[in-house]
Amino acid sequence: MNMTNHITYVNQKLVELTGLPADALIGQISTGIDHEIKNLLAILSGASKLLVEELDEPEARRDPQAIRELADDIHRVVRRMNGTVNDFLSFAKMKDPAEEPVETDSILREVIHLLRFK
Repeated sequence: MNMTNHITYVNQKLVELTGLPADALIGQISTGIDHEIKNLLAILSGASKLLVEELDEPEARRDPQAIRELADDIHRVVRRMNGTVNDFLSFAKMKDPAEEPVETDSILREVIHLLRFK
């Protein structure tokens, strides 16, 4: 299937499934992705800034545990961003995304962890 046919097929399926025009759905999806990516970028920005501040401390005052945790936070957010992009690509290919349970406890722990560095 060439790209034009694929886009036409996706548009038809979107209209069938939702009853909304495809351009309206694409706008909603784009807004959602934009929001998610910007949130993750804000977390990355904050964690990397805190990491730089920690590394700017004299070596005797650096907290290796904090450095490790901030690096882990950055890595975790990058994985989330990758998941967001993969989910979007799966949707764009009209595949059924795999459902996964959401660990609200781990999300809350992550938020609390990030807030303690402020």
